[in-house]
Amino acid sequence: MGATAIQSDFVMLLQSQLTALQAENREALDLPLLASEFESVLGGYRNEIQERAEIIIGILMRTHWVR
Repeated sequence: MGATAIQSDFVMLLQSQLTALQAENREALDLPLLASEFESVLGGYRNEIQERAEIIIGILMRTHWVR
């Protein structure tokens, strides 16, 4: 099975989980999978926020020290 097929299967799995959430079908939910995906998303946001904060701080420091 190629990478594209695996990605497609994973997208279909996540779509089925979303459908189950929307239908409040608790029996169909894969809670460990959903928890893992939430952790991945949050980790990505944390990294992005940290990188952007470092850029902003660098800009502010330059404008303060370059007067």
